[in-house]
Amino acid sequence: MKDLHMARSILIILFVLVVGLSYTTDSLARGSYVFNRALKEELKGNLEKAYSIMKEEYDKKPNNPQTKSEFQNFQKALVKKYLSQADILPQHDLPAKRLMLIKAKEIDQTDTEVISRIDKIDKEIEHVDKQAKDGISGSILNSCRVFCAIKDYEPYFSNVKNLKTKIDKSKVEIVEEVNSIISSGKEKDIVKAFSTTMGLFPDDDLMRSSLEIFLKEKAKSLIPISEEFYNANRLATSIFYLLVSRSYSEGMIDLDKKIRDRLTEFDNKHKSNVKINFSNSFSTNQKDEILNALKAHEGSNSTYKINNSEKISASDILISLNLRDLSIKTKPCESAKESKYLSGYQNVPNPAYNNLILAYNQAQTNVASASQNYAYNPNFINAFAKGLAQGQLNNVASQLVATPQYVQEPVYQNYLYQQTDYRHSLHIEISYEILNVASGYLISKGKAEETKEETTIAINGAHPSDSCGVVNKQVSESDAQDILSRFSKINMQTLSETIVKFLEKKHLYIARDLFAKQKYGKTINEVLTYEMLVALKNPDCVKNKKWQIDEFLHILDIPKGKYVIKDMVSINDSSVDLSIKSRLRVSMSNSRMLPEEFADLKNAAKYFNSEKVFYEEENRPLQAIKGLGSISSLSNIMDIAKPATMLGKISLDSSVRMMNLMASSISAVKRQPKNIIEKCLESVVVIDIPSGGGSGFVVNKKGYVVTNYHVIADQRDIIIKTKEGKKFFADLIEVAKYKDLALLRINTREVPCLRIGNTKKISSGDTVYALGSPGGLEQSVTKGVVSAIRLLDAPYNPLTKIEIIQTDAALNPGNSGGPLVNEKGEVIAVNSQKIVATDVEGINFSISIDEVKKSFAKYL
Repeated sequence: MKDLHMARSILIILFVLVVGLSYTTDSLARGSYVFNRALKEELKGNLEKAYSIMKEEYDKKPNNPQTKSEFQNFQKALVKKYLSQADILPQHDLPAKRLMLIKAKEIDQTDTEVISRIDKIDKEIEHVDKQAKDGISGSILNSCRVFCAIKDYEPYFSNVKNLKTKIDKSKVEIVEEVNSIISSGKEKDIVKAFSTTMGLFPDDDLMRSSLEIFLKEKAKSLIPISEEFYNANRLATSIFYLLVSRSYSEGMIDLDKKIRDRLTEFDNKHKSNVKINFSNSFSTNQKDEILNALKAHEGSNSTYKINNSEKISASDILISLNLRDLSIKTKPCESAKESKYLSGYQNVPNPAYNNLILAYNQAQTNVASASQNYAYNPNFINAFAKGLAQGQLNNVASQLVATPQYVQEPVYQNYLYQQTDYRHSLHIEISYEILNVASGYLISKGKAEETKEETTIAINGAHPSDSCGVVNKQVSESDAQDILSRFSKINMQTLSETIVKFLEKKHLYIARDLFAKQKYGKTINEVLTYEMLVALKNPDCVKNKKWQIDEFLHILDIPKGKYVIKDMVSINDSSVDLSIKSRLRVSMSNSRMLPEEFADLKNAAKYFNSEKVFYEEENRPLQAIKGLGSISSLSNIMDIAKPATMLGKISLDSSVRMMNLMASSISAVKRQPKNIIEKCLESVVVIDIPSGGGSGFVVNKKGYVVTNYHVIADQRDIIIKTKEGKKFFADLIEVAKYKDLALLRINTREVPCLRIGNTKKISSGDTVYALGSPGGLEQSVTKGVVSAIRLLDAPYNPLTKIEIIQTDAALNPGNSGGPLVNEKGEVIAVNSQKIVATDVEGINFSISIDEVKKSFAKYL
């Protein structure tokens, strides 16, 4: 009985398990079937129906994890689709965008991105509608201004369409209103009116006519201002005002004549007389070389003329040249060289004769065989074969007779001759000063220096029958003098080219000095003088001996009738104290960039394009102009920032106050690190050895190179490659192995050396640059900061501590031995190693330059 109850219990349990398993299987099968239906609809491109299928299933089984997950995937996909459709709609079609976002919100009411975007669009719609209603109810010119701001919304907003309808119906009223403003003579109101209306009616003849009348009147007002500048001896600025006036008033014969007269005067006035003062160390030939090179650049397009007068006061530019050194040092190096000469001939068997003997024997065998065949069967074929074999035999016999059995070959004898290599070390150094006599400004001073190695060869003891082309050759003192003369001539020509560059940019150097003295009006005049001199060189500006004014407008980039004229230039630093109310829009050609040394002028231009610019009517900052990294000249100081419409009313704070602020900011401007680092790279070299290589840097003019010991360890053939691609074999001078330092030397003075810094002046947080050739990528630079200055175990002697600079400037294989420099371009350490680990980044070590000084003091 007890067994029977147990059996019944087991059957009941089995029945429950079977029923449960059957239900689960049916449920899984149904879930898979629903998902497959939804997936098919999605693949057909009907994501909405796919989502509907999964939502229906989810509503039935909200607690099923698999169904919930699949439903949420389809939910996210559909929301993403609606967001994408909203994004591709036209930017100003806000109602349609909002409709798509509402659909997305209906799918997922918890999506914060959707809710945020709906809120943003609702505010924009409200703002556009409010502006349109204000425009409809306001004055006609206010309606125009409002519509210019929201006209892109017209196709999508009924109120904006109504505003446009009002403007179209009031065109005559608008013209009358503009003419009334013009009659009032209030310049600010006139500019505002044209700024608005010309954006709406750019092709309207009546509106265009009114604008042209206004511009011509504005242009005429610039002529007396030009005269003020002319009387203040600012000829370039005077011409510039006339050219701008001309750009708005074509056909004024008197104005064209005045411009041409001023250009002729400018052309005659600005050809500088140049007087060269040579020191007594120059020979007559050397003086002539420099004078002839300078005169070679003279011509109709030149901005200078060499003055042969002895009176310095008659010259505009005085160039003082001092030949401080021109020398040649010759060091002979004798050596014995091996060559060979023809001593006679000897008989040797002739290979051709032996080959013919073999050929003759074979031909005899062929004749015998052909004769035997013919005797056995005397037919036509065998007779022909016999004749052919006999002919071959006769031919070989005749060649054999004509070929000698022996031939002669030359016999050479080795010998030694004496070669003397005369190694000439050439050096020249010329200091120069270029002075503007009239103003007393020092345009430039410096020195031209070059060192060169050259070798001549003398040969004694060469055999008259030398077979390698070696002949006796002598080297005399005159040969060395000829080398020195050629070297001098080349350098004199190079110096002349340097001087010409300074002369061509004379007015920019003067402008730099004037700017430092806060004489801003004169500064601009000098920059304009330089730009006009460049324009005068263009042959298109002068045709048939007549100035082409339109070409000047084009080259100087003066726009023709597109903008209302504005000007912010104040000339308070001269006898003329005229407050110019109109602002010239000046934009010189961006292709002629100022040299790097005119950083103060460039910074001045950038300053004037900063937040100091305002819209007068709204008194709110204008967004800073982008893309002005390459400032061509001070002319960009006066460049106007354009709002959406072509005729924006823009002005500045008090120009005098801005100039003072700018001067104080410029006085603290430091030389840009970029240019310093580029200069430092000229001293960085690549060290090439059979097993790899690394980097190094030149530390003095004698050609000494510092690197890591581990870069050149146990190597004999060390090749050093400079930035210019020249290669030199290096001598190992000394090593400090325990510090991982080595000192090499190359036989050249052409490579510039780095300035050695002082680690006592380095602090944590200072900006540093690691220079070298990581992974073979030459002339690479990485930037970082000093993390710490530490005393750590020496790489090859853990019992000794050395000073190490820790930095986050990236170091990689190939950087070893390269310099770590500060923002002044001073080397402060030798790049050595980095910590490589999966959980460590940005820990790099460089050996302090003070350790280099201690190890190699007698060479530095």
